[in-house]
Amino acid sequence: NGWHPHFHILIFSKSPLPSTNFKGKKRSVVLHEQSDEWIWILERWKSICVRVGLSSPNEFGLDIQDGSQAGEYISKFGGD
Repeated sequence: NGWHPHFHILIFSKSPLPSTNFKGKKRSVVLHEQSDEWIWILERWKSICVRVGLSSPNEFGLDIQDGSQAGEYISKFGGD
């Protein structure tokens, strides 16, 4: 998708969040293969974006992962 502004957000939750279900090595997102909870979160995110004047993201606008790689991902240095 080339360069684009985006957010990396850490959410600490007592309840597990739904993870994005990726298909294949290119991490394709198939909307009808996502959980109902994931789709609910995507719909809320789309609504918020539109409300503040941004365009509505598609299914690639939401990537929910567990925290197992969080330290590496946010630091971009490969370690905590």
